Amino acid sequence: MSRFSPSYLMAAVLVLCGALVLMASAVQADPCDEFFQSSSSPHGGWLGLNPDGSNYGMGQSFTLNCPARLSQVSLFLYWGNDYGEVRSLEYGDIVHMSVFKPDGEELAREDYMIDVSVGSRSINFYFPEEEIILLEGTYIAALWTEAPGCGGMKGYNADVVAGTCYRSSTGSDLTSWAPHASEAWHTIVVDSDITPLDTTSWSALKAMYQ
Repeated sequence: MSRFSPSYLMAAVLVLCGALVLMASAVQADPCDEFFQSSSSPHGGWLGLNPDGSNYGMGQSFTLNCPARLSQVSLFLYWGNDYGEVRSLEYGDIVHMSVFKPDGEELAREDYMIDVSVGSRSINFYFPEEEIILLEGTYIAALWTEAPGCGGMKGYNADVVAGTCYRSSTGSDLTSWAPHASEAWHTIVVDSDITPLDTTSWSALKAMYQ
């Protein structure tokens, strides 16, 4: 005669099933990271044309642990001082904000036009209507310009939050950006509450990132 009765085995199966359900629920309840920020900014980094001929850009990486829609990127820009033969950014100059992958693939770009001769402010880019869906992975949000002028971006000379500062001396070449042990002043917001239109479109979207 078996040492385990049918009722004992059934109870064991129910306990095991309950444990699996709880484990699955815990995984599903894992929150998605939707907010990235560093607001400490006692230091600065060069933006734009440098007297040595380089053209600097600066930004911040962030890593998503679930698919999300890009909602907002804010970076801190200042301008108004000439350096040698290099003029400051001035009225009408365009500064680009790009969101791209570490391999240089650009996924979004918005422009900001310099509107005063001297400025120091958070530059905010919003995406209320665009459907820019980012899959799990690491991305970079950064400022750069092709204008023959210079400015700066605020930051902190240490890694203190998730992600890290990225910089380039040839900002328009998105494959040239590299991590720098610091933080750019930034606020990056995404929305993980997304519903694909259909399975086919979702599969096509994922294929783009593979």
